[in-house]
Amino acid sequence: MRKIKFRGYSKRLSALVDIKKVDFKLKAAWFVHNNMLFEESLDDVVLLQFTGFYDSSGKEIYEGDIRNLSQLSQKRSIGATLKK
Repeated sequence: MRKIKFRGYSKRLSALVDIKKVDFKLKAAWFVHNNMLFEESLDDVVLLQFTGFYDSSGKEIYEGDIRNLSQLSQKRSIGATLKK
């Protein structure tokens, strides 16, 4: 089972941030930016969840990341087959 991880976009800072903790009951996220810890409302942070995939250089791929499809191997496919 993979760990659920998030990266975020802080609307207030206009920057991608390293999410450390999310509390959906409190509707808050804690993140590090420029070596400082911040707390913001989830209304002010766009959460991007880790997909479990890595690019060719080993970097984590998150929801919303844009990738060049021509770089994907023909041997691998991302998707699912639905059966009745």
